[in-house]
Amino acid sequence: MRIVNSLVEDFGGFELDTGAIKLHSANSQDIMLPYSGTLPEQMSSVSSAFLQVNVQPIQGAMLALVVERNGKQFRRPMEATNQEIMTLLDQFFNQQDTGLDTYWLGFEQANYMGWRQVAADYRRLLKPLMALPIQERAYLSRRLLE
Repeated sequence: MRIVNSLVEDFGGFELDTGAIKLHSANSQDIMLPYSGTLPEQMSSVSSAFLQVNVQPIQGAMLALVVERNGKQFRRPMEATNQEIMTLLDQFFNQQDTGLDTYWLGFEQANYMGWRQVAADYRRLLKPLMALPIQERAYLSRRLLE
């Protein structure tokens, strides 16, 4: 998992130490995993760091490193492979206590399972389209190209 460079900051491909990510959410409604590993020089003076994970079947996986400095929160987008995300979230959801409230655990787990199926085989998205009659597929194709 790497921090994405911004227009004003270059993180030099800095990779998070996945072993330093605690698998217990610090927020009961969102997946916010505390991070205690090393950070790039630009973030050396932060008081806390979390990996925020939001996974949805259609929108994909969005990860951000959330750091707090002088009472303000800053978010830096992260990039990770599908396999890295699956490894992390499989471990997170396959434990007794995730830190999420029961409702949000079900919500996040359902979104993750839907995303995981699409990430494993993107052709699942095409199945409903292929079930349409040829005329309707042609119409839809024309509309999408407009």
